[in-house]
This record gives sequence, structure tokens and C-alpha cells, in this order.
Amino acid sequence: TELGDEPKAEGMRNRLLQDHPNNPFVQIQRFQEQWDDGQELDVLASLDDVMESLPGPVSARQEGRLHALRASLLIERGEYEAAERSWASALVVDPTNPRYLHHAAAVRLSNNQVLAALDDLDRCLGARPWDQNCRHGKIQALLELDRITHARQAIDAWGVERTTVLRAWVQRAAGDPEGAITTLEDEDGALASWVRGMALLDLGSAKASVALEPAIEGWAGVSQPMTRILVGRAKVAQVVAAGDLDAMSESVVRWAEDDPVALVMVAQRLDDAGQRVSAERLFEKATELGPESAVALHAMGMFWFDPRSSLDSARSVWRQYLDLQPSGDRARRTRARMGRR
Repeated sequence: TELGDEPKAEGMRNRLLQDHPNNPFVQIQRFQEQWDDGQELDVLASLDDVMESLPGPVSARQEGRLHALRASLLIERGEYEAAERSWASALVVDPTNPRYLHHAAAVRLSNNQVLAALDDLDRCLGARPWDQNCRHGKIQALLELDRITHARQAIDAWGVERTTVLRAWVQRAAGDPEGAITTLEDEDGALASWVRGMALLDLGSAKASVALEPAIEGWAGVSQPMTRILVGRAKVAQVVAAGDLDAMSESVVRWAEDDPVALVMVAQRLDDAGQRVSAERLFEKATELGPESAVALHAMGMFWFDPRSSLDSARSVWRQYLDLQPSGDRARRTRARMGRR
């Protein structure tokens, strides 16, 4: 197949299917390498038949792979709910598989179940400590929880190889956009562009929108939920950078209506522009959507930590924030305001 000798490859495939039809490995290769030329629906029906008829024994890893292949076929057909059921089945039969754990974490994170997502990612890294997708996911989850110190400790434990962009991501989240941009000086790729663009937005730079474009283009068509979260934030950030207040709220509805952090981005800009009522509405929506979003909870506390507002409200939301065990300078300052150590 790699050499392009299709007639010979097809003959070997047919022989494998004829001589070993009940071999799970053969059937996995059949669907993974797309040996069948039929329509997606026909291929999906064939896979369903195989999954029902294999006499066994089928290992957990093989059974999980069949469920994952089914999920991929369903995604191609746009049947996302059915695909998620297949992903869940894959994880049930193969509960230590890093790929399925990462997918489960991504879905949970997109549903704002941050603590459960972090648990899945820790299990993923327990099974495969070097897995880059799960490392990326863990940092994303820790930053949602505002666990800055925890994120830095995790990266330090992984060493220096392939962690530069992750370090810059944490720097930006910790309130050091200049440092993040410096760290990314020799880095490229979608995530590096995303961190650079968001850091420029923090600095109020007009270059933020252009800097985010490579990330949006690089992730175009990616269906992975964690990545979709970042793409939505990037698109909202471009509108925020343009300064069009009316378009900001519309951009959240269009690209990131379930993302508390995107809502907070817009709410903060509206507050800065004096639209306090609209900002409060978005802050409240952000915390309702993301009760485990430490970023949203802290931001709402800061909004209410004002003589014009109720300081009791600020303290109430900060209690929820501190219950998520944030770490770093922002968390220390909040504990000090609350009279905690």
C-alpha cells in the first residue's frame, strides 16, 4: 500500500479477509486503513456487523479500538451524539486508554466540568506520562481552575523538551503577557500563535487580531473539543481587539456562548467602557455556566469588589473561587482579601 502497488495490496487484503474474517486485528486494520470502497453508511453497517459477529476472544484494547473506529465514522457523517456514545463505550471497555481518556476530558472541559476533566487527564498521564495531548489538556484544565503554581510544577516535572509553549501559556495566564511573548520568540505553530495573540490582546496591542489568525487557520476543521474552545476564544478576542462593543456580545453568541472565559473577556471590556449593567449580566452568565471556572469566579468577584457594589457579593463568589484550590499570585491576593492564609 505504501509503495502504491494497489493491485497486489488489494489481493492481500482480500486474502486476509477470506482466511481470517474473525481476527479482530484484521478487522481493525480493514476499517482503520479504509479497505472498503463503499459509502460511509455502508462501511458503518459493515463495522456494526463485524462488532456483533466477532466470536472472540476480543481483548479490551481491540474492542475499544472498534468502538473508536465507529465513533470516527459517525463523526464523518455528522452524527455527533451517536459518536459520543461510541467514544464512551470505548472508554468503558478500555478504561486506561490515553486516547479515550483525553477525549472524555475534552468533552467534559467543553461542558465546563473542569474537575472531572482534570481527573481524566491525570489518569491519562498516569498511563502515558509523555502523551503531549494529555499534557496540553492538563495545562488547559489547570488554567481554567487558576492553578498557576500547579501548572508550573507539572511543566517542571516534564522537563524542558517540548514545553516552551506550555510555559508561555502559563505566563500569560499568570498576568505576564510580556514574558509570554518573549518566551515564544522562536516558537511557531497554532498554540504558540494563540498564546502570542492573546498576550498581545492583554497588552492592548492592535497586532493581536493578526497574531491570532495562524491559530484560527491552523485549527480550521478540527473537531476536538479542547481545541474548539481555544478557537472560539480567539475569534471573540479578534472582535474585542477591534473595539466594536455591539459586535462583542454577538461574537460570544456565535462562537463561544458556552465558554465562561470568553464571556468574561467581553464583560470586562463592557465594564471598562462604562456599560456596567451589560457587563454584570455577562459575568453572571459566565459563573452560571462555569461554576468550576475559577477564572470567571475571580473576575466576577473583582467586578463586585467596588464601592459601587456589594462587597458581600464579592466575598461570596470568592469563597466559591477559593474552594477550587487556585494557586499563584492571584489566589494569594484573594485569600488576603478574605482574611485567609
